[in-house]
Amino acid sequence: MPDEAQLLPGDLLLVSALKPSSGSAAIINAQAGGGHAAIHARFHHAATYIGDNLVCEAQLWKGVQVVSLYEYVGTHLLRFRRDPNLSQDDRWRLAVRSLHQLRKPYGVFALPRLWYESRRGFWRPGVLRLTLRGIICSSLYAEAYAWTTGRLLVEGQLNLTTPADLSLSARLSEANVEWLKIVETPL
Repeated sequence: MPDEAQLLPGDLLLVSALKPSSGSAAIINAQAGGGHAAIHARFHHAATYIGDNLVCEAQLWKGVQVVSLYEYVGTHLLRFRRDPNLSQDDRWRLAVRSLHQLRKPYGVFALPRLWYESRRGFWRPGVLRLTLRGIICSSLYAEAYAWTTGRLLVEGQLNLTTPADLSLSARLSEANVEWLKIVETPL
């Protein structure tokens, strides 16, 4: 399990299932098909760490919600990233901005469009800017970051950020989180 003492509010959590569901595999394949390298495309979900082992995330059919970080421990590869230039106050603002979206619906209608654009390549000239009626996981973090800092994490043609985009964003660095081993002791 990750050493929670090293996590900060506003950290980005990227998730890659060890055994991806068909939906997660579709996101991975769409990102790879859109031109992302496999090392970045494998991340199919993103969330904002808000503290006390909790993350704010947008999930299909459930919308924006708060869940335990431990829902992902043991079954997913976890990657934590952060902007090293953010102040402690800005980290909290980013977390609160994510929480401000609680109970908003998931942008399910963006998924077919994302798949379509991935088949054609995300980085080609003339890609129409997407507008969402709901929120997807990676946009939840990217929009909270933009509101907090006044800067975009990813600059490009799409008005949409994918988990792979967050994985390769130069504005974010790895959060060096050590992992703790759970040891069973006999009674």
